[in-house]
Amino acid sequence: MSRYAPLLVLLVTPLAYADDSPVVTAAKKALADPDKPFGMTASLKVKAGKEKEFEAAYADMLKATRKEAGCLAADLYRDPERAGVYLIHERWKDTKALAAHMAADHTAAVLKKFPGWLEGSTPGKFYTVVGD
Repeated sequence: MSRYAPLLVLLVTPLAYADDSPVVTAAKKALADPDKPFGMTASLKVKAGKEKEFEAAYADMLKATRKEAGCLAADLYRDPERAGVYLIHERWKDTKALAAHMAADHTAAVLKKFPGWLEGSTPGKFYTVVGD
């Protein structure tokens, strides 16, 4: 199994139950206080030849995500040394904001395409914000 597979499973799991989304559940488990701001990262490996399509769709999703009330930051980075490898960095007001994001139409529209784009993903990592 690819080292990128675990997050892929979390991301493409049905989103109809946003508060019980595997991503939200993982965040709640990892964070001492789910009602405080937090950061999260994940790495994605995009299939060769799918990079431009992935980037365009993800860029559109980021525009909508950044307008969400609980989104404090959302970015996608391309690794300049490893073809097809991307880093997602997001910062959320709390896990309720992440749950709303996971249930949003613009998120679901992109996540449902992940199986066709991705070779896999690494587990998401959650971080407590320091200094707020």
